[in-house]
Amino acid sequence: MRDKESVRSAKKKFNDAIFKLAVADPVMHYIIRCYPIYYVDAEHPEALAQIINDRYIVIYKDMLKYDIDDWIAVLIHEVLHAILQHTKRAEALRKKEKDIEYDVFNKLFEIAADTKVDNYIRNMITEWRVSCNPRVLIKSELSIDVDKATVEDIYYHLKKNAIVIDLPYGLDLFPRKEDWTIKDNMIIFRNNTAFCLNEGKESIRRAKDDSDLVRANMQILVTAKTMGRLPGFLDRYLTEILSPKVDWRILLRQYMTSYISRQVVTTWKYPSRRVKDAPGYKKTSYPRVWVFIDESGSISQKEFNQFMSEVIGMLKYVDIIRCIVWDVNVRKDLTIKRRTDIKVKFKGGGGTEFYPVISKYYKQIKPYDVMVTLTDGYWFDEEKSVEIIKQIRARKILVTTEKVVQGFNKIIKIKV
Repeated sequence: MRDKESVRSAKKKFNDAIFKLAVADPVMHYIIRCYPIYYVDAEHPEALAQIINDRYIVIYKDMLKYDIDDWIAVLIHEVLHAILQHTKRAEALRKKEKDIEYDVFNKLFEIAADTKVDNYIRNMITEWRVSCNPRVLIKSELSIDVDKATVEDIYYHLKKNAIVIDLPYGLDLFPRKEDWTIKDNMIIFRNNTAFCLNEGKESIRRAKDDSDLVRANMQILVTAKTMGRLPGFLDRYLTEILSPKVDWRILLRQYMTSYISRQVVTTWKYPSRRVKDAPGYKKTSYPRVWVFIDESGSISQKEFNQFMSEVIGMLKYVDIIRCIVWDVNVRKDLTIKRRTDIKVKFKGGGGTEFYPVISKYYKQIKPYDVMVTLTDGYWFDEEKSVEIIKQIRARKILVTTEKVVQGFNKIIKIKV
């Protein structure tokens, strides 16, 4: 028989924790709301909460004994496991560690992962203006710099020195698969019912494989960064992951939003219309996005459409978008104020000149604007063009299919 009072209590504690977190850290509040969270009305012999498949967070009945600060810490703890893909990383490391018993490996890796994420949480809490004093964080004194070490580094340190830390709580990273199944993106437990506390984003629930999940995680972090300042470790993680091997569209979005976000501040006075229970935006200035498109470049129509989709996505943060299409002269000069299709026929190959184009506009580009240039990089007047590009104080992003041109703040290469 279901314990309705227990479920109501779990929902209340979850909502109270989420509300307090929204005040302390709106960015982490948004990130947590992106993941599916379930409550199981039963005690687990080894865990207060678990992460399943690096995406589902499960909270057990014993958590009802803990206060709101502990709920905040546990929610962040499990979400960090998901973002950092600790289950996947554990499986990869386990294949290499054939000289150690299965249960011992699980224990050491779990300690390493929990130590790492709890260290992140402590650093995060010290920056909050709202007090939060969770009891469930691991206290460990290791002769290794936990701030700089990876989870794998901590694991090898524990293994080498035969260190086993008694966890003050059980957040089991390796739930037994015989206890649960996933059907139609819902968790079904063998002996208990899971009650949904938070549905999360569809992109997380419906990710078909690891690459889909990584992409969904990165999109969440990129969006979170537009809302305010990411915690330092997540900002560094995002920068490391967003390398050329990652979809160039995500990289372009991150470069644009990281600069534009400085011109907006989050405010609860105007709640977000797009994201439930998230703050809205208030502009501190009115930046423009300047887009220069080299129609002589070698790029497919599909990639151009993807490029423009990311650029037009900035409309909610900026005043207007100016789009200049050129080869040796300006062919089109469009002001974009709504979502629309821009038709460009790329000629492919052949050189072009950028100086006659940029010299016409560079005085209009303000320091708080963003300038994005799509080209193959083959300019007859490259040296002269670079000189004038360097005079522009705005954030300058080069998206190139071939050659890298100097003078830009960020470079993105599209492999065609």
